[in-house]
Amino acid sequence: KFSLQVETYKFTVKAFTSAGEGPGSTITVSVDPQVDLVIINVFAALAIMIFVFCFITFLTYRNWKRVKTVLWPEVPKPMLSEEFLKKNVYRWQVMDQLLCEESEVLKGKS
Repeated sequence: KFSLQVETYKFTVKAFTSAGEGPGSTITVSVDPQVDLVIINVFAALAIMIFVFCFITFLTYRNWKRVKTVLWPEVPKPMLSEEFLKKNVYRWQVMDQLLCEESEVLKGKS
């Protein structure tokens, strides 16, 4: 097991090439005792979120019919009344007649 004490450590980094040793660079690293606690808290939060997600998925799956009717109610079948059909058929006949007359006028001009 590798364990460092909570302290500040200094490392010297140097490059070694065929031309020889280069100038060194010192790096200072501090070991923070709170890092372990942060990692544990992050994993605990992730575990709780995964559990809640799985629980909600389980409840939704068990009650799928109820959830489906609440979120997506049934679409009623369209019903056309006779009055609506009579009014619109008359309008369509008038429009057809106007379009026929207009096309005849345009043919006559050509």
